[in-house]
Amino acid sequence: MVPLLQTALELGLFSALTVLALYLSYSMLNVCDLSTDG
Repeated sequence: MVPLLQTALELGLFSALTVLALYLSYSMLNVCDLSTDG
């Protein structure tokens, strides 16, 4: 149970850091226009 919990925490932390880095780069560059209407 402990290795499963450790793996889940590592994956959660990694994905949280990735999302945070993407959010910061998009907000700093002001290119967060990801909609389809151009």
